[in-house]
Amino acid sequence: MKATLTFKLPEDRDEHRLALHGADFYCVLFGFDSYLRACQRYGHGFKDVDDAVEKIREKLHEEMEDRNLSFDMVE
Repeated sequence: MKATLTFKLPEDRDEHRLALHGADFYCVLFGFDSYLRACQRYGHGFKDVDDAVEKIREKLHEEMEDRNLSFDMVE
């Protein structure tokens, strides 16, 4: 089986970028899920809800940076 994705550039630029980086986003989510699972399983040390949200967001952005991804990739 063979699949071909076709984009009309530059109009479909955002869709094209998301298609190209889909596997990277999957890896980010997988790593992020593993982090959250470890927090549940082994403890986390968050002081309060605000601290947890801050550290979890930092981890998400760290995972994305490791794969050269950004929410600014699409407009």
